[in-house]
Amino acid sequence: MQVKLLELALQWPEGLSVLDLRTWLVSQLQTYGKPIRWAITDVKLPLSGDSCREVRIEAVVIAS
Repeated sequence: MQVKLLELALQWPEGLSVLDLRTWLVSQLQTYGKPIRWAITDVKLPLSGDSCREVRIEAVVIAS
C-alpha cells in the first residue's frame, strides 16, 4: 500500500448536476485508489459556444 497525491483535471459531464457532482468525483477517484481526502481547486465554465466544463481536483488516495 502507498499514499499518493493526485492532481486531476476532469471533464464535468454535461448532464451531471451540481447535486450529483460529489458522487461522480468520488467514483472517478476510486480508479486511482481509495480516496482519503480530496478538494475541488478550480472549476472552468464553458466559454461562449463551448459546452466543455472542467473540474480540477487534488486528492490523497491509498493505492495498492
